[in-house]
Parts: sequence; C-alpha cells; structure tokens
Amino acid sequence: MEKKLSSSNFRRAAFSLGAKTFWRIPGAFDIARVVGPDYSLRCVVFHHISAKDLPFTHGINVRTSPEEFEMALAFIAANYTPVRLDDVLDAGRKLPSRPMLVTFDDAYASVADIAAPLCKKYRIPAVFFVNAAPLDNQMLAADNLVCYAARMHGMTALNAAAREVRPRPSSCVLLRRYSTFSFRR
Repeated sequence: MEKKLSSSNFRRAAFSLGAKTFWRIPGAFDIARVVGPDYSLRCVVFHHISAKDLPFTHGINVRTSPEEFEMALAFIAANYTPVRLDDVLDAGRKLPSRPMLVTFDDAYASVADIAAPLCKKYRIPAVFFVNAAPLDNQMLAADNLVCYAARMHGMTALNAAAREVRPRPSSCVLLRRYSTFSFRR
C-alpha cells in the first residue's frame, strides 16, 4: 500500500533534504556566515549512551550506542571546532570557524558513566541539561513514564486510562505525541 505525502510533509521533507545537502557542500559555513552569524553554529544533542534501550526509553529513540557516540565525537573533533556554552553566550566574542556545540538532555546515568569520559578523551566540551525532578529516583520524567506504560500495557490501555481521567493539557499533548510510536512487548 502506497501512502500519499501531504503538501506540508512534502515541503518539510524537501527542506530537510536540502539542508542536509547544503551542509555537505564545501564552504557551507562561509555561505552561512554571509546569510547571518546565527546560521554558523551547529548543535548536536544526545540523550542516552548505551548498547541497549532501557524499559523507560524503548520506543522514544533517544539511545546512541557507545561505539556510535565515539565515532560521532571523532568526527566532530576532526571536522568542527567544539565550543563551550560560554563561548556561544558571550555576545562580544566571535565564534571560531565551524563551531559545534555538543549537548546532552535528561542526564541519564550513561552520560556520566560513558559520555563524559569520552568527551574528555576527545577534548570536546559539552553542556548537560539536568531535569532535577527525577534525581534520586524520586520521580520519573513524564516521557519516560508514558514510554514505560505503553511498552508494558500497550497504547490502547494507556489511551483508555487517559480518557477516564480529566487530563491536564500537558499530559494530553504527551499522550498524543507518543500515540504514533509503535511499542513492542
């Protein structure tokens, strides 16, 4: 069965392909600097560095294997100039050629155990965004909770439970966001 691509999805896919192609062109950073200084910084975000998914991350596509991560760092070190967040935020300082900001969201334990030592090995500064709510396992981040519940009970059960309670707006958005993922038991 062949699916038709809506015009907005087609535009999005075409723009994405064009952007991916543009950044592979030699001199793309020089072209971007002509357009404007805001377009020269590249940022890459990582979440969980592990050989396999955790029950709380399965299906949300946030895992990078240690081997893939180390290859990414080697590529960044060889082809970009890693910068610190302070370099980016200092309005008076011009960024170096081909700047790259490496960031980590959610502060999974793997970031401290695997990612930080590898960043140090490749001399790549990184920014770690920590959600303080789940520290010390006192509370689970909402996206991880939905992922886990969907994996254990399926989306049908999760959606039925959500309809039985009067959800807050943020939980409605979260349930709709993850209802398109396929979770395997």
